[in-house]
Amino acid sequence: MESRLTIIVPTLNEESALRVLLDDLAGQRGLDFSLILADGGSVDATLALFDDLAPSLPFPATQIRAPRGRGSQMNAGAAFAEEGDLLFLHADSRIPEPEFLAKAASLIDAARAASGDNRVAGHFALRFCDGGDFFHHFYEAKTATGREGTINGDQGLWLSREFFYELGGFDETFPFMEDARIEGKIRSKGLFVLLPGRLGTSVRRFKAEGRAARQLLNALLRAFDHLKVTCFFDAAQKLYVEQSQTGRLTLLPYLSAAHEALWRGGVRRGLALFYRAGSFARGNFWQLPFALDSLFARAKGAPSGEVRARLTAMAERPYEFLTDNPPGRALAALLTFGAFYVFMASCKLLSPAKRER
Repeated sequence: MESRLTIIVPTLNEESALRVLLDDLAGQRGLDFSLILADGGSVDATLALFDDLAPSLPFPATQIRAPRGRGSQMNAGAAFAEEGDLLFLHADSRIPEPEFLAKAASLIDAARAASGDNRVAGHFALRFCDGGDFFHHFYEAKTATGREGTINGDQGLWLSREFFYELGGFDETFPFMEDARIEGKIRSKGLFVLLPGRLGTSVRRFKAEGRAARQLLNALLRAFDHLKVTCFFDAAQKLYVEQSQTGRLTLLPYLSAAHEALWRGGVRRGLALFYRAGSFARGNFWQLPFALDSLFARAKGAPSGEVRARLTAMAERPYEFLTDNPPGRALAALLTFGAFYVFMASCKLLSPAKRER
């Protein structure tokens, strides 16, 4: 029987996570699907484990080799897939119930029928399997908002094969940001829908690198992607490490690369970039009252990730009225400039090399 869905999972040294994901997929009911494992050169037991388990799985499962890089691997998996929908998952994704995928398929079919268009992409809200504090509550809630900049690769991406190729697939330029870039293309050409249920994921990268540092790096990467300053990414990709090798994240090298990229074209260009960066930061103000909403929701015992964003809604309208103008954007640029260099100076003071002196 032809599968209506192909699940594509990029892997690189994922032996510890893969077995659980395969068990979860084996328990799915009500939907025919196949699996493609797109491996970027694992040197652990990932491929041997897959070869051992694949024959006993209740769905077709194939592994392919692909050039290293999440975007390259997922594109290779999509090229190997047959007709039907594509669902891109991470190896540490966790699927909580037997009809999880079937329910998602029903919703995305309904969204396509309602819009009269096939240009619909679905994503899940997240649930952290090994976290439970305020940070996780806030982050889980944010993944359910569907706001620009909140949809990442670990939330899954479900779309038709035709729409995927209309978008040009994932960007392969750098070993990161492929999810942010395809999010932007989907918003410009189609429609995002929130799929039912919460996709489980791990906090392993947050634990290894530090939550604040990882969040700040994510914000920095998104900001420079917004600014279209490619020379920063040329430097950043030399600093970026794969999941299996990650450790405590040091932000100073990224900040130094950002500083050099901002002023490379002279003072006038640097100030213009900070003005645009201020506009980007201004557009993300909603996260501050949303964090308060999340804090109150958690204090009231709301389920993890569920937030009624009342403060956010109350704050946004007057905020937009006061700041969505040249003086407001100029003030946001000034605050962004100050915050960037204060933070960079603090990182220099706290760097290991500085402490050793």
